[in-house]
Amino acid sequence: MPRMNGLDATRAVRLLPAHVRTPIIAYTGNAFTEVRVRCIEAGMTGFVTKPVILDVLYSTNFEAL
Repeated sequence: MPRMNGLDATRAVRLLPAHVRTPIIAYTGNAFTEVRVRCIEAGMTGFVTKPVILDVLYSTNFEAL
């Protein structure tokens, strides 16, 4: 994204009252634990790494916190 990254976008979405509980799933090629932790701390509700395995994607918790 040209103006912000996914973490910043997630934080901005979470500031919107209508989207406090909207599911946001990280989809990244970076599988490091610290990246996953940063995504969850930013407000994402799930984390999936590339290449996507459909069974993993479908079983990801899409329930908002």
